This record gives sequence, structure tokens and C-alpha cells, in this order.
Amino acid sequence: MTPPLREALLVDDSDGDNYLHRRLILRSGLVQTVTVTQGGTEALAYLQQAAIPPDILLLDINMPDMDGWEFLDHFDNLPVEKRSPILVAMLSTSSNLSDRVRAESNSNVEEFSSKELTKQFLETLVQRCVDLHG
Repeated sequence: MTPPLREALLVDDSDGDNYLHRRLILRSGLVQTVTVTQGGTEALAYLQQAAIPPDILLLDINMPDMDGWEFLDHFDNLPVEKRSPILVAMLSTSSNLSDRVRAESNSNVEEFSSKELTKQFLETLVQRCVDLHG
């Protein structure tokens, strides 16, 4: 059976988190491929050259080269065909309520969750993505 989603893009500077999240996503059978980028700059470059945008983008907030908020500012300036219909979810270790509120008020962010990515949260994201894209 073909997974419902083609691609997930991880945007996180943590090798450990990327390893765990990639493994969970692939083992779930819900996504065909996982692309890993080490930060916002690399992710933007990937999105600009990608022939087809990924279905889901999992974004960390705290990264050294470009944080998640800066990434979202740049993401908003991409041509619509490079950023739509990507479902953006923020994953963060931040327990700061203002980060959650800021994420929920950003029109590009569909979901916000604390790290680590769980299978249940992934299933929710995949279902939302399938519902959005038919």
C-alpha cells in the first residue's frame, strides 16, 4: 500500500532529533520519503529548488543560523507554488506559552507541539494534510 503522503521535510539543527523523527516517520508507513535539513537556510534552498513541495514541514524554533520565526518570514516570501500546499507544524522544546501563541497566530503554521514527535501527532498531521489536499 502506498503511503498517503509523498514527503516530509524536517527543519532542525539537532542530529539526534532529526534521526529520531525521520525514523518514526518512515516506520509509520504514512510518508514515502523524509528529507532532512539542518536549519532554515538549508530548508529554504531546498524548497526553492524542489520540483514538488513536500506535504509536511516539521520546523524547530531554536536554530543557530536562522530560527523558526525567521524561517517563517522568508517562507512567506516564497512563490506560492513553492510553499503551498505545505502543512507546517512547529516542534519545539520551548515551554514558553508565548511561543505557542505566536505559532498559532502565524498563518503558515497549522500545528504546534512539544518535542519529541509522537506517532499520534504524526497521524494527526497526516490526516489534516489528507483532508486539506483531498
